[in-house]
Amino acid sequence: MNQNKIIRNDSFFRNKPLFSLIGFFFLLLLEMSLVTGIMMLFYDFDWINVRFDYNIPERAKLIFSISSYLFILKNLYFFDPEGLTIVFKKETKKLRHFSFGFTAGITTLIFLYIGEIFAGYALLVKFKIDFYLLISVILGAFFVALGEELFFRNFLFKKIHATSGLTTATIISAYIYAQAHFLKLDKTLIEMLLPLTGLFFLGISLAYVCYRYDFWTAVGLHAGWIVPISYSTIDKTFKFFPEFTKITGDYYPIAGYFGLLMALIFLFSLLAMNLIYQTIPQE
Repeated sequence: MNQNKIIRNDSFFRNKPLFSLIGFFFLLLLEMSLVTGIMMLFYDFDWINVRFDYNIPERAKLIFSISSYLFILKNLYFFDPEGLTIVFKKETKKLRHFSFGFTAGITTLIFLYIGEIFAGYALLVKFKIDFYLLISVILGAFFVALGEELFFRNFLFKKIHATSGLTTATIISAYIYAQAHFLKLDKTLIEMLLPLTGLFFLGISLAYVCYRYDFWTAVGLHAGWIVPISYSTIDKTFKFFPEFTKITGDYYPIAGYFGLLMALIFLFSLLAMNLIYQTIPQE
């Protein structure tokens, strides 16, 4: 009986991707509102009039974050059971695809860090390998990348793609991905602009990899990005100069640097396309 119910739900939501998206976010909003209401009973302060980065206790932030991830995964299981089944189906090629994406992600970040150093934005303070920290960071990066790819690409991107097409799905999912990673209410527009741009282009890259290759390649690429960033942040490998952090808000400066590079590449591409178009003889 339960199995038949799951099959009917799967068929219903698969044929109505827009309803699936609306239902997912509506239920998530109710669940997180319930969590917030319960936590207000345990923590004696006004949640509505405080900033998330300041006087909310670290334990409250942790509980809220863990609750968010658990509810997201629970809703994914309810609204997209077939998507989760395909993702976790046992296949040896998935490990190979993850390894490829992971290697590509780490390699890309290394080149970006080298670029920051040569550009004079950062200084390499120390370089040592703490294997315990490295293993912890890799495990954490894997689960963060897996959870975010399940939501942003395997669910959000695919549902919008089924409803509105590839371009719309890529842009919307990338924007939501970028905005969700930059909930910094104390930053100015200038400080947010480049990091948001970098995260937006990263969201586009991950959506392209998921669409062009597969889900596990995107998870590997995502995890490969997280590992160097998390490790260098915790270990304080780099020192970033104030002139650079002024335009990155001191929040993952590598995202601001990536945003700057991608913005320049995008503008150069538009200029090149315009020049090519002007050189084509008009009939």
